Amino acid sequence: MLKSNLVKSVLFSLATIVFAETTAERKAHIEPPYPVGGLQVLEQQTTYPQLAQEARMGCCLKLRFRVDKSGAISNIKVIESGGDSFNASAIAAVKSVNWMPARAGNQAVSVQFELPFKYCCQ
Repeated sequence: MLKSNLVKSVLFSLATIVFAETTAERKAHIEPPYPVGGLQVLEQQTTYPQLAQEARMGCCLKLRFRVDKSGAISNIKVIESGGDSFNASAIAAVKSVNWMPARAGNQAVSVQFELPFKYCCQ
């Protein structure tokens, strides 16, 4: 079974914090949230939809979700769709891993976060 190709360089260059909860947090440099264990853990949890694999289809999509101060995920939304099966795969992967919260200095902060996924059939 093919795994997705979660492009790590795209993750770091295009993953963005879109909203910090307080004015002080918005002014501070914020380190983005990340999966506990690193990106390889998220990639391992991302599966390639079976029908898309058989048809050798690929796509790009983007999710937006909230990562709170404890690293809990909520309000997952697809903001650039890759189709139902790809969207479901990406959402399941995000939900399946533990997340380290964003940080402003040495404090954990809640943020809205955007994360791109790229599925490539190789």
